[in-house]
Amino acid sequence: MVTRPSVTSSVVVVNKGDVRVIRTLDALGTLEDPRLIEVVIVDASDGALDHLRIDNPDFKWVSYRHPAGKARTIAEQRNVGVQQSVGDVVIFLDANCVPDSGWLAALLDPIESGVADVVVGAAASRGGASVHDGPDAAGHVDEVPKEWANMNVAYRREVFDRVGPFDEVLGYAEDVDFAWRALDAGTTVLVAPTAVVEHDWGGASENFPRAFRYGVARVRLLRKHTSRRRRLLREDRYVLAYAAFLACVPFTFFFPWYLLLLLYPLAKNRHHSPFETVAYHLTYGAGALTELLHIPVTKGQRRH
Repeated sequence: MVTRPSVTSSVVVVNKGDVRVIRTLDALGTLEDPRLIEVVIVDASDGALDHLRIDNPDFKWVSYRHPAGKARTIAEQRNVGVQQSVGDVVIFLDANCVPDSGWLAALLDPIESGVADVVVGAAASRGGASVHDGPDAAGHVDEVPKEWANMNVAYRREVFDRVGPFDEVLGYAEDVDFAWRALDAGTTVLVAPTAVVEHDWGGASENFPRAFRYGVARVRLLRKHTSRRRRLLREDRYVLAYAAFLACVPFTFFFPWYLLLLLYPLAKNRHHSPFETVAYHLTYGAGALTELLHIPVTKGQRRH
């Protein structure tokens, strides 16, 4: 007689046209933990990845089409994933992440033992250190985070009953918004630094649009979570600094030396891809400035 595990889990992967999801699925297919009962792929690829569906029939594929006349948001797909999954624990994993061998146990053990309702894993960049692995990079944490991304995190299902769904109106940063609401609701959160996934961030064509969207998201979050504005204004000084720098660029016509101010962040990041890092932060700042000035962003809201 097969004994049912005391806790079951569903891994939810949201995707739109990213063929790198096959690496994620291959890794998940090798896991033998009986607590993992399904892998749900919420796929907004409009048939572009049907060949992967055919080759991977053991996974649960859920087709997603967002309503006409509006941009797709990751939040909508995440909410569908929660609704379509049946595990006691819902684990979100990005479509371009490959988990280590001990990943699942590191996420599930604290929830199964009752230590935590949410367990946040860590991420390492594929191919070595990247702009995302700097001193301020999200994912590499050893204490309860003030926020977290859904690239690698496990939730006891009851958390969604308590906190509600992901915000489909916010557009970006639905995971940070959910994290703040979960913390405000008294949810117990634990960091599992050994629950590591290898994240393929892609090249410049992905990184810089992502940085812009993150900048937009930061301002939207500040507008929604007014109680966090003062703290975030302290913690996000670099975002404001880059946005302010860009706002004053027209003065370069009168003061050409103004651009020399970039020498400071270049020197500060001299051991960490200085030009790429500063360009990334400038793009992040441009996104924040665009949202502050209410400049419309018309492209589809695809974050990953």
